[in-house]
Amino acid sequence: MRRGSSMEVLLAVCGVSVVSVLVTYQWVASPLSAPAHPQAPSAVFIPSHLHHILHSLESQQLGVESKRMVAKMQGSYQSRAELYASLFDINYHVNTTSQEWSLLLCGPHLCSFGRLSDGQKVSQIPGMSSLLSSKAALCRLQRQLAEAALGALLCFSLPEDFEDLLNVADSTDNQSIWTIEPSGPARPVQTVNTYQLFEAARLKKFPERGIVKTVSKRYLLMNGQYAIHAHFAVLVTSMAPLRAYLDERDARIELLSSTTQHQNSWNVQRLWSYLGPEKSVRVRNRIRNFVLFFLLKAEIALSRYLPSSNRQNFFQLISIQISLDEELSPIIESVEPDPRVERRTLSKLFRLVTSADSVHDELTRALLYSGAGCDSQKCPPSKEDFLYLLSTRRETLHAVDLVRLYPQPLPLPQKWVDKLVNETGKHVTIAGESLYSTVEKYFASKTDLTDNNNLPQYKNSNLESLHVLPGRYLEPSKDESLDMNLDCSSNSENTMYLRYLSVDRGMLQPLFDPEVRQYEIKVAYNTTLVQVRAAPVDCNVLVFFDDQNQPTKLYKSSVGLGENKLVIRLLSSKQQQLNTYWVTIIRHPEKPDSPFNPDNEHQVCSLKQDCKFKFSPSEQCGLHVETGRLNWPLTVDRFSKLAICSSGDSAGRWVLPCRDCRNRTSCWWEQARWQPFECQHPKVQLPQKCLENKKVLFMGDSTVRGMMHHVLERLNGSLGVKDKSHGLSHFKVANTALAFAYYPQFWLRPPHRPIFAKTLYQLLLSSQPLSNSSDTILVVGGVHWLATNHLHTLIKILKREGLEGAKIVVKTLGSGFHIPADGVHLLSTRQQEKLVLHSQGLAAFGKHFNMEVVETFNITAARFRDFLPGKCACHFHNVNASGREGVFHVEGAVNAIYSEILLARMCS
Repeated sequence: MRRGSSMEVLLAVCGVSVVSVLVTYQWVASPLSAPAHPQAPSAVFIPSHLHHILHSLESQQLGVESKRMVAKMQGSYQSRAELYASLFDINYHVNTTSQEWSLLLCGPHLCSFGRLSDGQKVSQIPGMSSLLSSKAALCRLQRQLAEAALGALLCFSLPEDFEDLLNVADSTDNQSIWTIEPSGPARPVQTVNTYQLFEAARLKKFPERGIVKTVSKRYLLMNGQYAIHAHFAVLVTSMAPLRAYLDERDARIELLSSTTQHQNSWNVQRLWSYLGPEKSVRVRNRIRNFVLFFLLKAEIALSRYLPSSNRQNFFQLISIQISLDEELSPIIESVEPDPRVERRTLSKLFRLVTSADSVHDELTRALLYSGAGCDSQKCPPSKEDFLYLLSTRRETLHAVDLVRLYPQPLPLPQKWVDKLVNETGKHVTIAGESLYSTVEKYFASKTDLTDNNNLPQYKNSNLESLHVLPGRYLEPSKDESLDMNLDCSSNSENTMYLRYLSVDRGMLQPLFDPEVRQYEIKVAYNTTLVQVRAAPVDCNVLVFFDDQNQPTKLYKSSVGLGENKLVIRLLSSKQQQLNTYWVTIIRHPEKPDSPFNPDNEHQVCSLKQDCKFKFSPSEQCGLHVETGRLNWPLTVDRFSKLAICSSGDSAGRWVLPCRDCRNRTSCWWEQARWQPFECQHPKVQLPQKCLENKKVLFMGDSTVRGMMHHVLERLNGSLGVKDKSHGLSHFKVANTALAFAYYPQFWLRPPHRPIFAKTLYQLLLSSQPLSNSSDTILVVGGVHWLATNHLHTLIKILKREGLEGAKIVVKTLGSGFHIPADGVHLLSTRQQEKLVLHSQGLAAFGKHFNMEVVETFNITAARFRDFLPGKCACHFHNVNASGREGVFHVEGAVNAIYSEILLARMCS
């Protein structure tokens, strides 16, 4: 075993260098008690028999008698060994001859041991270090991962894989890049394209021995310049059958650029934050599948090294360095069999391999109730199976902050099983797969699984049909360096400053400096919520976010498309303002990497509802091909020949051009249009003419105000004010008068909140004189609050005021309140699904009383992620300066769509 082994590092933490350390624990045996559980119908054993077998095997594993830790030392390092042992709460005694040990930690040389008993464990898997130190073996594993669609790059070892290399190269384009790395010292690595590769083969300039592999031309770069290398520790506690864990929490990333060798090492949280929630889950699942398949393949290579008995007694810590290409596929950069890792990771490994909990009672229940005590392949399970299940269950109780790669409740994909078995005819892990997954499924289904809340919560993720379970890391864990409980000072002189500022998505630009007060964060399109943490230097200083009236150190903010402004205020205990920090969160819309060319052929795709917000269970979700390759202008021309819609709620869908309807990011969303199936909503030409000498009254919340802003800009050519009134506002454009009344004023307490009737009376009174005809237009609506009783009240008041001839336009409900932002109420998924029925009821009521209807729910719910800045995640408009002083422009493609439908209904 080479220098710098993992177990040398184990003791190097405390300055100890050893050949081997023999460790034992003071085991505490649980009292034997027969379970009072009924027999499962499918179980072969009677409960007491099965219970007795498991208890007996567990006793052998743990050792009932008292034992001592026995250590072989190099030199006089006894005091340091004592320190190391105390770190992991191990009692020990120096003895160079005793054979009573339970844990053997290997030093820089191979372990020397005889026949192992069930309770003894060795910190080195036979053959693992040799396998991972072999470039040829790693190359072969890399290619097998790529062939299984789990890796990005192909690798070939010469001379064994020469013919395979030429066959694969013959099917790739000439622009593919390859590296040729000859074996032997001081021989340069060549970089060639496919044509040059064949030339080298034809001219016999290939090295006799070496490695040839493809190179990614498009590595994923952080901030456009830094290549990412992620280092993951993998804890393999059994190789055959496999049991392995991935340490994601303490994984690290290094950022490398062409100008500097490498940047600082960061917690992997930075990578998850940069990718955003959806992509980070996808990448994690790919990496977990990648590592799991790697280990399953390694089991085949290591099978000849493992003994026929007690093969579960070996464990090892390895490290895998992975980079990503732009398609987010993993690439192996290196694998270390004896890595230097953080002490936290070592501690996690020790907790697993030295766990001494009694689990035979609950395993008895699991085998009986799941029917796994006997299946068609194994009846009854073997002693090795029982030992494996006992160890697995015991380790589960201590697998804190770890993602278990195997075993899992879900069985391995059949294509994996076929590939692994076809290569060997026998695979120890595959042979027990049915038993292991059945038992794990039973445990995963129990809500009272354990009192340990840190266990992974098994939830099936259908992302890309990946079978590795996300566990407890679907949401990124915060970096420990940003611990909210770090000590603050009670008498600091720096009362004006934050001690730290962090975000769980993206990266602060510039990096946090207490004296820098303005920051910017760029997040991915799928990031709709950002958590911001801030803490002051002085404990007595209060931190307030935005307009919150309560101090807090953690704030959750919704993130709309464009620039989202976040203000962080520092106040003294006497409410005196001390300082202010500003954070701008920028979220860009989805778009391809090239501008739209109308002359190209595209797939015409349609979207009725998003799969993440499926409000109509009977209909398909996501993008679907409406027509094949077609010129987009011809498609738009075909739509323009349809009849004009007679109502504003004609059934429709979003239609847009894409390279491939299966990939949202290949679509030009700026070209998207809401297209009814049977008719069209043409843009109103000269709205000034159709609204001349009319009064248009708007009553509703900010979403209705956004429609009014669009109408104002269409009438005037621009906006003269950036109005965000929450009361009454009046505007005059040429011969058209407009008014807006905000309702409901939800920030007021109910006794002080104006009722619907009072707000409507104020709007009508302030807009006099009004005519009892279609020259008076009243637009009413909101996100979720409008109900049929409001429309009843509206009809009564208009009749009482002699305005029953006025034209009424009802705006139906819209998407919003689906983001768990602070200070905003959140509707459950079930409540959101009920909104579609509510919206349909409003439309039916309005049409029954001859009101015009503008259907906005389907339009906004289908694109619920495309909201613009605003806490409710319901704003599809934003008013910004146009570049000329005092002139503004209302932005928002979705708002423009339904506002144009509104104009068409007002002018009908």
